[in-house]
Amino acid sequence: MTGNMSELYQLYKFSDKVHFLSISVDPDRDSLEVLRRYANDHGVTDDRWLFARGALVDVAYLMEKGFMLSAEDLPGGHPSQFILVDDKAQIRGYFTNEDPSGLNALKIQIRELARTMP
Repeated sequence: MTGNMSELYQLYKFSDKVHFLSISVDPDRDSLEVLRRYANDHGVTDDRWLFARGALVDVAYLMEKGFMLSAEDLPGGHPSQFILVDDKAQIRGYFTNEDPSGLNALKIQIRELARTMP
């Protein structure tokens, strides 16, 4: 999943409208330092891709109430979908990480959404 996110990050590196967020589902293991190294290892050089962590109960709440995804198997299992969210915090779509056609659809939707943003 991170490899695909890294590809998207590089693809839109010249757009200030496209940002990425990775949320740790294992805050006990993913300290701030671990997340900083992870970002560095994946070529993140600016604040267009943020790595966040929080208490597992808060992450589960965000997943279930904000993203409408199951959080019952955290931290071991978690959904591996990309979620496209617009500049008004509205979910625009869910895209599978494992399917190339899903990733292509995500790229198209990102491009279209960015085009409509001020």
